[in-house]
Parts: sequence; structure tokens; C-alpha cells
Amino acid sequence: MWMNEGEVDEALAVVERRAPEYFPYVKYLSDWRDTINRNSDGWPYWTAGTRCASNLMVLVAKLMDSIRGGRGERPTKKEFDRTLTPIKSCATRHKLPVPTLGDEGGSDDDVIKDDMEFVGWVEGTLVPDLKASGTVETAKDFERLIRIIKRLVGA
Repeated sequence: MWMNEGEVDEALAVVERRAPEYFPYVKYLSDWRDTINRNSDGWPYWTAGTRCASNLMVLVAKLMDSIRGGRGERPTKKEFDRTLTPIKSCATRHKLPVPTLGDEGGSDDDVIKDDMEFVGWVEGTLVPDLKASGTVETAKDFERLIRIIKRLVGA
């Protein structure tokens, strides 16, 4: 099972209105999609990123069927929770930000921490890779951005 970007967005809107208790799981899928789009060739093209989310997409599709036409039972939260582990593992393995469920905090401090982890990844992985591949000017632009961001957040 694979959901395109439009289907993910539609599920996000429908679930928020009609089954808000499941919204954090669909938002998690949407956040993972956005992470993939920011850090790879994109949602439709990076199979490792979408493959790890396939079980979550199956449950979201099942949930959508139950909301739309009353077909089948809604998945349990326990079933949804089990689908998050492969995504967390993939994010960790590829050094990407891990999405969070809506009830996992999400304070401004957490957002800044996540952003600073991303800045660390840019500084520690992306910039050296750009320099090694010969795109030195782009690497210098990123280094400038990192300095500005660190100044703004006082890091």
C-alpha cells in the first residue's frame, strides 16, 4: 500500500474533522512525508523512506474506508503505535529528524532542539559531502546559514 502526497493531505483533513483521536497518527505520516521531501529525492522516489511507512499507510487507508463508507472496523491505537517503529528506525539509520506524535510534547524548546539537530546534521554531514563532491560554493552558503542560525538561537 502506498499513498501519494494528495492522499496523505486528504487523510489529514478528513481525520482531523471526523476522527480527531487518530489525527496524531496521520499527522505523523504527513510529518514523515515532509521530512522525506526535505532530505531526499522526494516522497514518490525514495523507496526506503516510504517502505518503512507502508504499514502506517495501510492503517490510515483502513481508517479512511471506515470513516467514508462505514466499511470495516477502525484500527486500534495499539496497531497504529506498532507502525511507528520502522519509521523511527529508518529516521535514525539515515540520520533524519524523527517525527513525534502530537501528545509527545512539542514545546518550543523541543522544536528548537529538533531544528538544532537538523543544523548539526547539515554541518556534520551535508557540508562535508558537498565539499567532497566539489560543490564548495554551496557548502560555503550552508556554513553561512549555520552561523546565522546559531547566532539567532544563541547556540
